[in-house]
Amino acid sequence: MNQFSVLKHITLLFLGGFCLVNPMFRDSDVRTHTNAIEEDHLPGNPTVISAKLFAGFSHAAAIKSDSTLWLWGNNSNGQLGNGGVGNGLYPYQLSGFTTVKDVACGYQHTLVLKSNGTIWSFGRNSEGQLGDGTLTQKLSPVLTGVINNATAVGAGYYHSLAVRSNGTLWAWGYNNNGQLGNGTNFNSVAAVQVPALTGVLKASGGEFFSVALKSNGTVWSWGQNNFGQLGIANTIVQTRPVQVSALTNVVAIATGRNHTLALKSDGTVWSWGGNSYGELGIGVTGNRNVPVQSTALTNIIAIAAGQYQSLALKSDGTIWSWGYNAQGQLGNGAADNAAHPTPLQIGSTTAWIAIAAGAHSSGVQNDGNVWSWGDNLDGQFANGTYTDSYVPVLSSFSFASTSSIATPLLSPDGGSYTAGQIVTVTCATQGAIIHYTSNGQEPTETSPVIATGNTININSGPAIIKARAFKTGEIPGNIKTSIYHIGKKIVSGYTHSIAIKTDSSTWVWGNNNLGQLGNNSNADALIPYKINSLAGAVDAAGGYYHSVVLKGNGTVWSFGNNNYGQLGDGTLTERLTPVATGILTNVINVGAGYYHSLAIKNNGTVWSWGLNSSGQLGNGRLFNSVAPVQVAGLSGVIDASGGEAFSVALKNDGTVWTWGQNNDGQLGIGNTTNKSTPVLVPGLNSIASISVGRSHVLALKGDGTVWSWGGNVYGVLGTNVTGNQSNPVKVTGLTNVIAIAAGEYHSLALKSDGTIWSWGFNGQGQLGSGGTTNSAVPLQTGNRNSWSVIAAGVHSIAAQADGSVWCWGNNNNGQFGNSSITNSLTPTLSLFSFSAPSVISTPLLSPDGGAYLMPQTVIVTCTTPGVTVRYTTNGQDPTETDSIIASGSSITVQTGITIVKAKAFKTGLTPGEVKSAAYQVGEKAFTGNTHSLAVRTGGALWTWGNNSKGQLGTGNVVQQLIPVQISSLQNIMDASGGYEHSIAAKSDGTVYAWGGNIYGQAGTGVLSDVVSRPTPVRGLTGITSVAAGHYHSLALKNDGTVFTWGRNNDGQLGNGNVNNSTAARKIPGLTGVIDIAAGQYYSMALKNDGSVWCWGRNNNGQLGDGTNVNKNVPVLVNGMHAIAIAAGALHALVLKADGTVWGWGYNAYGQLGNGTTQQQTTPVQVQGLTNVVAIAAGENSSMAVKSDGTVWAWGNNEQGQLGILNLLNQILPVQIANIASVTFLSTGFQSLFVTPASGAKLYWSCGDNSKGQLGDSTVADKKSRVLVHFTIDNNNNSIADWKDYKDSPSADTDQDGLADWSELMYYGTDPYQFDQNGDGIADGINVFTGKLPGLLDTDGDGITNAQEMLNGTSPVLADTDGDGVNDNIDRFPLDRFKTVLPPLTPADRTAPVIILTEPTN
Repeated sequence: MNQFSVLKHITLLFLGGFCLVNPMFRDSDVRTHTNAIEEDHLPGNPTVISAKLFAGFSHAAAIKSDSTLWLWGNNSNGQLGNGGVGNGLYPYQLSGFTTVKDVACGYQHTLVLKSNGTIWSFGRNSEGQLGDGTLTQKLSPVLTGVINNATAVGAGYYHSLAVRSNGTLWAWGYNNNGQLGNGTNFNSVAAVQVPALTGVLKASGGEFFSVALKSNGTVWSWGQNNFGQLGIANTIVQTRPVQVSALTNVVAIATGRNHTLALKSDGTVWSWGGNSYGELGIGVTGNRNVPVQSTALTNIIAIAAGQYQSLALKSDGTIWSWGYNAQGQLGNGAADNAAHPTPLQIGSTTAWIAIAAGAHSSGVQNDGNVWSWGDNLDGQFANGTYTDSYVPVLSSFSFASTSSIATPLLSPDGGSYTAGQIVTVTCATQGAIIHYTSNGQEPTETSPVIATGNTININSGPAIIKARAFKTGEIPGNIKTSIYHIGKKIVSGYTHSIAIKTDSSTWVWGNNNLGQLGNNSNADALIPYKINSLAGAVDAAGGYYHSVVLKGNGTVWSFGNNNYGQLGDGTLTERLTPVATGILTNVINVGAGYYHSLAIKNNGTVWSWGLNSSGQLGNGRLFNSVAPVQVAGLSGVIDASGGEAFSVALKNDGTVWTWGQNNDGQLGIGNTTNKSTPVLVPGLNSIASISVGRSHVLALKGDGTVWSWGGNVYGVLGTNVTGNQSNPVKVTGLTNVIAIAAGEYHSLALKSDGTIWSWGFNGQGQLGSGGTTNSAVPLQTGNRNSWSVIAAGVHSIAAQADGSVWCWGNNNNGQFGNSSITNSLTPTLSLFSFSAPSVISTPLLSPDGGAYLMPQTVIVTCTTPGVTVRYTTNGQDPTETDSIIASGSSITVQTGITIVKAKAFKTGLTPGEVKSAAYQVGEKAFTGNTHSLAVRTGGALWTWGNNSKGQLGTGNVVQQLIPVQISSLQNIMDASGGYEHSIAAKSDGTVYAWGGNIYGQAGTGVLSDVVSRPTPVRGLTGITSVAAGHYHSLALKNDGTVFTWGRNNDGQLGNGNVNNSTAARKIPGLTGVIDIAAGQYYSMALKNDGSVWCWGRNNNGQLGDGTNVNKNVPVLVNGMHAIAIAAGALHALVLKADGTVWGWGYNAYGQLGNGTTQQQTTPVQVQGLTNVVAIAAGENSSMAVKSDGTVWAWGNNEQGQLGILNLLNQILPVQIANIASVTFLSTGFQSLFVTPASGAKLYWSCGDNSKGQLGDSTVADKKSRVLVHFTIDNNNNSIADWKDYKDSPSADTDQDGLADWSELMYYGTDPYQFDQNGDGIADGINVFTGKLPGLLDTDGDGITNAQEMLNGTSPVLADTDGDGVNDNIDRFPLDRFKTVLPPLTPADRTAPVIILTEPTN
């Protein structure tokens, strides 16, 4: 068979514009002009496929075999015709165009020829190229003038062409170079005939010229000719058609921007015109004004001309390309701006059947799939991206025949979740386009598109997500429906209830005869009880007398009855407290039957354990199991639950599977035969959720209807009859249902309008109807329409939108949680609520935690009358045995770091939540970029270090190597240092600032380079705390509001814009704040409820919101219940109430302390740190103080700022040796520590000292601590306190035989503790008997400080006698005149005399 005869049925692509190939021949044309090739020589011997593909400059179109029209790519001028101007990253079917015959794509407009001979156009029309008599852009198709009986269309950049059935050619649009061929240069908004041109088969246009192919094989051209693109041996513009020189037997033409291709019947390619990039394919560059044969091209069957590149399709199914390749248009795996004048084969594939080209290149393979390469700036690949490709990549469009499309998958699937979910949407069908809805409607091709692998954020519920996959030319896939209930999770056992709050805490109440409440008792609980050991819960299930809880880490915990091994802990022992279930990990969902349990792992498998009398474990056996066993043959499961002796599973494809007991038809398989392995419930699909009663099952379909089967003695199936059903039946009259719950013998349904409907057994009021009459059809429960969650056992339980929980039915065991055992025929309020932490309010502490200069009198209050408030100051959660404080009374917090925790108790009610607050009382130190500040007793402010912008506040710009007091400022409560400015708050609530002010960070109302003296920040009163970022400032007011000013390029001021401010402005909507912190270009706030909020720059994830997007208003950091915050330059730290530290943001130096250097956009826990009471974050380093007084550091240490005696960065916390009793710390490029001393405070520093910011009179960096040289003399002995402690051996506060100075500097022991290590021996005796508490070697001479003190050498001088030989190798370290090293003799050195006095009783 002649190959063109075959490919005619394949419909060789006939490109209808400046870049389109045009071999749409009559049978006689094909047979006449093509060599015969047998069908079995076709590439791949393909199935007959229609493949009409067209390319504009940056958009594309296709006609399928059913004559439908599809478009994609650039749509800036409406050239896709879909009524909008948004680009189409996926193919779009143009509605109403089902008889399309031909298409032409111009620069930004499109022409469509219908089989009735009419032409329709859309897109750009500023030159009249749509031919509708106007110059108005059209976003939807319009009829083109009076053209009818058309047989072909063509398009140039800004003009259009049409061939009529009589062989005449018509043109309209732009005509600046005579490209309309009517002898003029006037544009035309309507079609005009190209004169003296007949017998035309096809026409095409370039930028400003036109070309026509006549039926006699000749080619004619007209218009612009500056590149020789008319092929007439000159470069003269022609306004009427002229014949192309010496060119005959042409069967196809294609036009690029300034060049033309012609395919002759002998399979050769000829070209002329522009050739700057080698687009003529003649082996060299340089324009040509007459046709020349393209090099080495034979057996060509199709051609395509792009903007500056060319393509040819050979009869062997290969594609060849040449010309421009800047974006990879040649498909050769590379991209460059060089000319490529010689055709090269694209890859090795021999399956190509059609080609097209614009600014990109495309081809169709014999399976109908479309591939594209080159420029994809406007989505013209139709693969959902804007990414260029240097090699062919698969498009989502295909000409292939209809085939099955997979149903999309949602992960996690629908269900009840305590927190918002990020749902990943995928589809296994390659090239499918997923459309989805979140309003309950079925997805259509106009619904929002989501790329496979992308996510949908679900922050509240109920949310109904429906997804469906579409693929051009194929029947759309099935709809996937998932329903998400967010924030409230409540489940019911037979006679007990379990709830999980949004904080992942687990609460239980009701029957507890076998320990199913897990509270270490067998007594029923009539009020809700929190199980502290089950923090972090995400799912739960209640059995007959046991409970199963899933934690967020994928582990399963069980408690209660264990007669059949249903706890899965390998025993048959009843458990009153939670125990881990076997070796189960990676679990995502749990379920429970009466006496067996189920779990789903993240791989979709199901595991079961417990009673197996009827095969309910699904492992093909009938033996009980005390440990989890895998259910046979099940995968892809998203939910599982159990009845009395059977199990049910829902797969992600919407099918339902059952196994176990089947005496009532509860397996839904049309019979009553038990099954010990899972079987499919026939005829049931598109199921979104399941619920299981004692012997009946409910299934909710994606269309909102409910189906049921199994036992039906009380009408529990809702079908208006009471006989059992072994096949699924539809529940009568229920639509728009979003949740279902199956109790023992009754059923509940929640509708999208917030109403509850119930049916079945009503002996104790389970239907909530006010009576006890059973119902075989659904009845509305009450008249409320604000229900959001339902559950059922022998009672019914539901939550309203406000978080309140209501119960009705059987309450014999207190399962209502309302402190009674009285049944109720209508909903009655439970003491449990999702909306409040507890029925008892959380105590308040005033002032709240923070850093204070003086001891604080903290008033404790609780708004709940009659409660007992208990508190601790040791960091432990209060219990009912801890100290009591009356509401309104106070606690005095003394100097140091104290964690105060308070909790309220009341008989018969659930205790309130713990209120935690961290207090740092005493003198404070702050690190700026290269300067330091301290607030000392009495409110005196001291500064030192860099002063180039006046940041020390001394009235000049002179650097200071030791602290100087700023006498102009008194009564300072708080201070902070930025990059080159400082800020301080006074006790009267006013704020002063000074230093650099180029962004207004000094708050003076004007910009200036230097503000060298403290200046009031205008308009601020009642300020209690301040914070300085690099170039912005924050102030916290006593009413809990925050004010900001300065630089705002990244939104760090939090006021909703990015405009700098020279004046302080309040952040709108931010209230209840108790602490603030400022990073480089971002800010933080801690609220009195423990929540953390961030705003500003987020390029490193420093806002902790899971993104890298800047925020100019505060955003919540999820999951933090904090008592302190700290902001580094690009990372943030939080101290949680449980004593753990969490961080996020930049981590290149390990400053997050999680053992990696990868940045984090959400909080991660600092590893190995517990019992922390204070934190600090520096430029790229972090520090923490533990309750035992030890200090830990991690992150950048290149200047020694970690104080660990080396310059190595640390990705995990390391203890700073020999430092104790730190009351305040701050870290940046340098670190500052405040420690106690007799009658004074000592300040220590380490790290970068390039500007004297360590305050030790030098500019040398220090990798171990040095004393800051304050001139303060508290004991009035004319010697500064720091020097007193360094030089005086007499001060020994704890009388342990060691001077305070030596304890702090050398041994790292506490000068206030007689026996640091608790061995019953004084620290001094330990030292002098060789039991050294520290191994510090301050002078680095290889001898520890303690040993040097024993030897009599100096622990701070490596060469004590100054003879040039270090102590560790000097045999005479105390004699500078003995520098020779003779053999050591005992007489060479006199050892110090040490007299030890043993303590007496």
